[in-house]
Amino acid sequence: SAEEEDAYYYDWCRLLPNPINKMLGHSNDIQNPQQIECQMYANGFDADDPRRHEEPLRSELRKSATNWHLLLQIDSNWGECDMVWGDCGRFYLWITDEDLRAQRLENALLLTQCS
Repeated sequence: SAEEEDAYYYDWCRLLPNPINKMLGHSNDIQNPQQIECQMYANGFDADDPRRHEEPLRSELRKSATNWHLLLQIDSNWGECDMVWGDCGRFYLWITDEDLRAQRLENALLLTQCS
């Protein structure tokens, strides 16, 4: 049944290695690299915009995507505090060089990825 499958899945999540929480550094991506996603959101493209997959646009935005840096990564942690993001995913908080230098934390961008 679906309930049994869900229970099995969440039991499996509890067996995963220690959560990977961090401040700064490189993200431990579950899916795709996120800097290009940050740049797309910052330029007004939402997740459903079909232009997100057009190569000329991606190439142009990729040039400035390296300006995004990880501030915080929060992993699901079922065992210690019963926090589960989606399907045992992670939250990632990103910010640009310029906004970090100016301490404009309100411009940070939150992304999630799940397995």
